[in-house]
Amino acid sequence: MLFAVLFGVVAWWQIGLGVALWKRPDVVPDRVLVAAIVATAAVIAVWLVSRTVGLPIGPWAGEAEAIGVSDAIVTITELVIVALLAGLIRPAGPVAARLRWLEGGHATRLGIALGTSAVFAALLGGHAH
Repeated sequence: MLFAVLFGVVAWWQIGLGVALWKRPDVVPDRVLVAAIVATAAVIAVWLVSRTVGLPIGPWAGEAEAIGVSDAIVTITELVIVALLAGLIRPAGPVAARLRWLEGGHATRLGIALGTSAVFAALLGGHAH
């Protein structure tokens, strides 16, 4: 239950950050972007631990969970978010150079693909142990 609440808070924070970046990307400070990278990386780390050795707390402590299609899709989306945020922080850096293909309509296409994959993941159903 605790992780569900924490992941829900992170999700709403990511939605808020996405809206802020969409409306006024120039006013979002780098420290907020760094915090978003750290929070998103923490979510990915918790997912990796829960799928490999199991989380150390909770009713299924120490039991690795199965990798589901929906949570794999969401984790891949989280990795994309980390890369995009890193590109925003250092526009002259190597990550940003690899993301140059997103200029023009490609960014919209990526957003549609990520949004569609999130809807697909949600339609696949809940989380079971």
